Amino acid sequence: MEVRSDRCLFAAGRLAEASKIPVEGHLLLRENVATCLHQLKDEFVERLADSSEPLFTMRGGFSAGDMRWTHKVFRELEKPYSDAQVFERVGELQGKAEAVVAELMSRHQPYPCTFFITGSLLKGRFGANSDLDLVCGTEKPQGSEPHGDVSVQLTNDGESRARAFGAYQQVKAGQLNLLEHFTHGLESKGYRIEGKTVVAPETVVREQEVVPQSGMIWSFADLP
Repeated sequence: MEVRSDRCLFAAGRLAEASKIPVEGHLLLRENVATCLHQLKDEFVERLADSSEPLFTMRGGFSAGDMRWTHKVFRELEKPYSDAQVFERVGELQGKAEAVVAELMSRHQPYPCTFFITGSLLKGRFGANSDLDLVCGTEKPQGSEPHGDVSVQLTNDGESRARAFGAYQQVKAGQLNLLEHFTHGLESKGYRIEGKTVVAPETVVREQEVVPQSGMIWSFADLP
């Protein structure tokens, strides 16, 4: 984990302001954008923070070769969401994930499936546009299965595949508890969750994220 001067959050605020996104009730969106900016070079973030046209400057990330993170920043800005909508998304995915896991368990009996949560939910970078990434260890792997908003990688080496996402947590089939993992991800950065209110720390701790290994996911836009 790495602590850096929070020019990233300042720059994220400039981008949100330029996109006419309200400050109140949108802390998670700004933090998610800031986390994406944290993956970019310091010089670019400084230029962005000082720019009179932050959206135009941000588009320079595409030509600078930072396509993955630049794409993610614009995805957040073009489909903005409130903190309340993020909590709603976590609850929505909880029900969908339980249904997907139940289906997989019924199909792969009697082999005891193992499940791993991976991706942005654990990284403190989860938003209302985010999907859920699961890895399922099975005896007869069948590759990747899309289940709407829940993506599942089926493999006979679940932990090894999950580790490639950079953040993973093994869970039992009946104990997914996405809200708990979502909360822990934010707390690892210094944030506090009080009910459904997000409280920012004085200092945010962010990490340089590991890009999942090639061959696992086909489009940079789909990377968690």
